[in-house]
Amino acid sequence: NFDKIFVHSYGDLTEQDLSLSIERGVRDRFITRDKVAFSKVQHELHNADLLLLSTHPERNDIVPAKLWDYLLAKKNILSLVQNPEVSSILESSNTGKQFDKKELNKAAEYILEMLEQKRNPNTSKSNKAIKISNFDAPNRSLQLSKVLKEVIKDG
Repeated sequence: NFDKIFVHSYGDLTEQDLSLSIERGVRDRFITRDKVAFSKVQHELHNADLLLLSTHPERNDIVPAKLWDYLLAKKNILSLVQNPEVSSILESSNTGKQFDKKELNKAAEYILEMLEQKRNPNTSKSNKAIKISNFDAPNRSLQLSKVLKEVIKDG
């Protein structure tokens, strides 16, 4: 099943990741691509089967900005970011799962599950569009305006 999986990276692999991919015999699964113009990002994301969310390990207290682009694409997300807020967003939007780097077998099972969903689209478990819309700008703006009205009213 993994012979159909390719990871498209829009930046160079780190030396550590490159060495590890060679050591594990999966270097040919990683395709390094040029950066994409902002106007073409959503098109690229919509063509993906699964989106990989990662960031530098020392930035685990930051929600990567690309998460918001990923949510708009309405694709499944595999997160290797160690951030409880990212995990909560993925869980509440039902758009993906976050795995610790020590849970690579579970992450692999998740990838296989996503491949199966692609082969059999009727196995999809929920309507992501509704849950993802909770995180879009108009909805968040509405929520913020309600909070501000409450603050003003109570103040």
